[in-house]
Amino acid sequence: MKTIFEWGGRNPFAGAKVPLLVTVEQSENWEHLFRVTYGLQRKPDLTYNQACAEIGSAILHALCCDGIASNQGA
Repeated sequence: MKTIFEWGGRNPFAGAKVPLLVTVEQSENWEHLFRVTYGLQRKPDLTYNQACAEIGSAILHALCCDGIASNQGA
């Protein structure tokens, strides 16, 4: 697996309670599947579309945890 993306750590827009890191890795074999890791959660064998959804969900969750966004709904 090759790391292709990392996001997280302390957020400059608000004091982060816990530095959270989202990591995306891609297999280097012919399948080119992805693995998204967020905290203790690890999602392996994802397609491109599945990885996109996991990345977005993880980043939005981290923003909600830092109080930047709200998950209470509109």
